[in-house]
Amino acid sequence: MTNNKKQTAVDYLLETICGDKSYYNRFTNDVIDYINHAHEKAKAMEREQIEEAFMDSSWFEHDDHSNERISTQYYNATYKGSSNE
Repeated sequence: MTNNKKQTAVDYLLETICGDKSYYNRFTNDVIDYINHAHEKAKAMEREQIEEAFMDSSWFEHDDHSNERISTQYYNATYKGSSNE
């Protein structure tokens, strides 16, 4: 089965920072904890921005509850699984 999930910019940045093991192994536990905390906060912000942009699309008009549900479904279908959320 092919994984068609897209990678968010936040996930790309974390993968780039932590993907180079020779560099990552130099991080202290405090730095790793800080990076993980910042990653979680950035993911939440990014998800909200993606969902708001989807809901603000002028071509997509439903009630607010439907928009929220559908925008969440869009985010999950497009990005969920591209990281450890």
